[in-house]
Amino acid sequence: IEVILNVYDLIPQNEYMYSMGIGAYHSGVQLFDTEYSFGRHEIEGMTGVFECPPKSVLPIRESIILGEVNLSSHQINDIIYELKPLFTGTSY
Repeated sequence: IEVILNVYDLIPQNEYMYSMGIGAYHSGVQLFDTEYSFGRHEIEGMTGVFECPPKSVLPIRESIILGEVNLSSHQINDIIYELKPLFTGTSY
């Protein structure tokens, strides 16, 4: 499956700052029809990893194809399930 990095603009000023190599961005990794991201919150012990439909939350800046992996959706879900506890929202 194809692995895609989706990069989003967090602020409208990115329209001007992007050409200077600066700005505020959010990113998510897209696998199949799911995008995985990491964000901060204040709930101790709870993962900061969340899922959403690709390109559905913020204005998209660009999508970058990172490569491919030879894993099934079940294998990917197992890996993400195993890693989620390591990325708590308070550790962002």
